[in-house]
Amino acid sequence: MKLVIGTVALLLLLFQSLYTVHPTPVYAQVESSGVSVSVPLIKGVEAPKFSIICSTIRGYMPCSDESSPGTYGVVTSSALATLTGDGVENAVQVVDNGIAVVRVSAAEGAISSGDLVATSKIPGVGVLATRNGFVLGTALEDFDSTDPQTVGEILVAINVHPSVEVQGAGTSIVDALRRGLSTDLLTGPESLRYIIALGITLASFATAFAYFGRVARSGVEALGRNPLARNTIQIGIFVNVLMGVVIVAVGLGVSVMILIF
Repeated sequence: MKLVIGTVALLLLLFQSLYTVHPTPVYAQVESSGVSVSVPLIKGVEAPKFSIICSTIRGYMPCSDESSPGTYGVVTSSALATLTGDGVENAVQVVDNGIAVVRVSAAEGAISSGDLVATSKIPGVGVLATRNGFVLGTALEDFDSTDPQTVGEILVAINVHPSVEVQGAGTSIVDALRRGLSTDLLTGPESLRYIIALGITLASFATAFAYFGRVARSGVEALGRNPLARNTIQIGIFVNVLMGVVIVAVGLGVSVMILIF
């Protein structure tokens, strides 16, 4: 009897080990590896999922400027962790760090893995960074399309920061100042940097022109009083004009340093 019971028990254990169904792990679909927060959009404004959000003086909205200094983050519906606030109207979940899915276009050229992605004139859509300015982050996937209006989705390592890797500083200072003026002012430290850089640039030009005007006037008077010393006076005027050029160059250099760092 004991032998029969033992045999039955052994068979039951063998059957259980062979036919026990092990549950398959279920992983939640995560669209971002970062932490998202509730961000209130401007009243009446909508932002599709994976859109790039910018901070402006009027509030948060999909970015619509090229390489916008107000670049903030990306709309997501499923992040690694979510922070929500009570009573936040017209809010979306935005992630500003980690890896996230982003809406992109090939309007500025094909995007390859490792390229910098920046905002564009297409609301909420990123493009290949082709100019100095602020970038959203680095593309982790390729995207290309013959139609610049076609919008796709790729993974991007989010790291909002100013970049000067696309153009040389000499070709970008005027463009940088132009973007600073076209951006909503007084929206934070980044806008303040543009204001300071613009002030230094204008001050250097004003100082140089005032200095040049004084030197030119005194040079003409000196030539009238002492024509025999013409060569010496002309050399002096040239040296002083050169000093004015140096003042402008130093002012522009300081402005570029402020914008870059």
